[in-house]
Amino acid sequence: MWSPDGNDIMSTRLGSPKELIKLTLSDLLEIQLTSYSCSLQWGHYSPDGTQIAYTKDNCNGWYDVYVMNSDGSSDHCITCGYSGMNDRVVWHPISNKIIYENALDCCNRYPWDLIRGDVRSERS
Repeated sequence: MWSPDGNDIMSTRLGSPKELIKLTLSDLLEIQLTSYSCSLQWGHYSPDGTQIAYTKDNCNGWYDVYVMNSDGSSDHCITCGYSGMNDRVVWHPISNKIIYENALDCCNRYPWDLIRGDVRSERS
């Protein structure tokens, strides 16, 4: 996935475990953004490029949605404590909302509002 400014490309490095990496196009440096013992996927830049949302396997086959700064720092879980398999995360193109899919809830999609900090205030 291209960064919003077009200067970087983010991808999932295949292998065990999968990791998010960023390739800087100016100097072709590969930067590993995550380091987990279990796989992750679905990395997606925020509209302003300052954050990345992704889903991470909690080493038990269940996924949760995490957000980190685009340099890989300050990662935190935003769906931990909510039951289900939270997957397929994307940012709303013009707001601070993240949409994710809950596979155990009949694949319903929910918005997470980063400003208010609530997860299921409305459905998409």
